Amino acid sequence: MLIREIFVGSRHPADQFEFPMSWKQSIQPGDENRGESTIDLHGDGTGIVARVLFGDEVRINGGLSCAGGEKDSYSGRVTWSISADNSLELEQNNGSAVFVPDACKFAGVDWHDMRELFCDGSMLYYSSNAGADH
Repeated sequence: MLIREIFVGSRHPADQFEFPMSWKQSIQPGDENRGESTIDLHGDGTGIVARVLFGDEVRINGGLSCAGGEKDSYSGRVTWSISADNSLELEQNNGSAVFVPDACKFAGVDWHDMRELFCDGSMLYYSSNAGADH
């Protein structure tokens, strides 16, 4: 199915997800080390995260959704959805996190690698844990 999506295109970003889908932060030079930051999503719109930064609101910045306000690390249960601009939004009681897919090598997008967007222009990188034990 993934090969077809590369050449034909996916109708919906979540069509690329094979549940459960997992990512972990790819630490870049200059990133604060908060311990291993992970995201595990389930097909029912729920998930569990560990040490993911959440802003207190979702805003639109340059046509893209982003997490704004104070950033706080959160571990626990979340809900997820795909927004109108095709970004992945994670929600918990006190905030939101926004992710966009990486560009695909051939065409379209690739949700195996994604970036968390903040309204201050900063971002964090995450890579899929495809094949990891769940």
